[in-house]
Amino acid sequence: MPWIILFFLSWLLFALLADRRRLALIWWTGLAAVVLQLLVDTTGIRGGLYRVDDPVVALYGSSLFFTLGPGLVVGTLFGMYLPRGGAARVLNVLVWTGLFCSVECLLVESGALVYQHWSKIRSAAVDLMVFTVLSWLAALREDLLRAPP
Repeated sequence: MPWIILFFLSWLLFALLADRRRLALIWWTGLAAVVLQLLVDTTGIRGGLYRVDDPVVALYGSSLFFTLGPGLVVGTLFGMYLPRGGAARVLNVLVWTGLFCSVECLLVESGALVYQHWSKIRSAAVDLMVFTVLSWLAALREDLLRAPP
């Protein structure tokens, strides 16, 4: 049940915060986040680092509701609100990492996500790397769009 609640809360957040005019240009950051989430979770789950309990609909050991909820929504919103300056981007990555870690902590506390050979610190480090990669990809795309033909 936590997966379904998180799915609906994610899409509610998207409905409140998304700039639909930019969606056509930025949708791919959500897709990149989904790919990264599935890579990280598949590796972690198959490696016995953590497990997902009652995923409702399993997708490579993860929950489809997590992938299409927070994974897709957070990735899209992250790309949509990426600041231009270097220091601002670093702060942006840190804030989004903190928010995502908070959601993971709630999932652990609810029992929906169970750490077997994993920890909150390791999870935060991986989340930081994922948001750094997303930031780099979004900046790269932005630079390519601004480049002269």
